[in-house]
Amino acid sequence: MRIAQSLKSTKEDERPARQDGTCFFCGTQIGDVHNSDCVIRIRTVVVEHKIQWIKEVPEDWDREMIEFDLNESSCCIDNDLIALGKKLQERETLYQCACDSTESHYVRDATVHDHKKYSYVYKKD
Repeated sequence: MRIAQSLKSTKEDERPARQDGTCFFCGTQIGDVHNSDCVIRIRTVVVEHKIQWIKEVPEDWDREMIEFDLNESSCCIDNDLIALGKKLQERETLYQCACDSTESHYVRDATVHDHKKYSYVYKKD
């Protein structure tokens, strides 16, 4: 889904490497509309990330109990995401990335329904 944004290039689209009054990425003059293939022009898409990581669970839990806890109990995925974020920070201090633990896929272009469901709000920094 194309999001509401100005398609005109601004001074922010220049970069220190080339301050010549043009967008660093597509070369259009500041104040003109970015070229259609410029990376500054964005849209939203739904992606899926599959992540494998080590999680501690009670010793006597079997697969059924673990999956019940993950999917049907009062356990919130936010707790795992916070724990995963901490694990990723630990890996960064060891100069390791998580690419070897993930698989990612494009699902579809985002819709207005997706924006509401996933609480998406566009913020230009």
